[in-house]
Amino acid sequence: MRYDLRGPPPSYLLLDRHGQFIAELTGEGEDYGYWPVAELPPRVVAAALALEDKRFDSHPGVDPLAVARALYQNITHRKRW
Repeated sequence: MRYDLRGPPPSYLLLDRHGQFIAELTGEGEDYGYWPVAELPPRVVAAALALEDKRFDSHPGVDPLAVARALYQNITHRKRW
């Protein structure tokens, strides 16, 4: 008698920055990681940009103000976040 001892394929756990569980992705029929912007509704793109980078339209791709703020925080706190 033969038994199939293979386990399920690995899954990906999504955790927040505090290590708390958010979701589990099995990879079975799920498309995650990259979605072309052209396929997303405009309101989703606008919401993502508003949440991630409110000055997106006013800088060339890297926000100099955010870089300066991060540099100031690193220097004044003597550590990186």
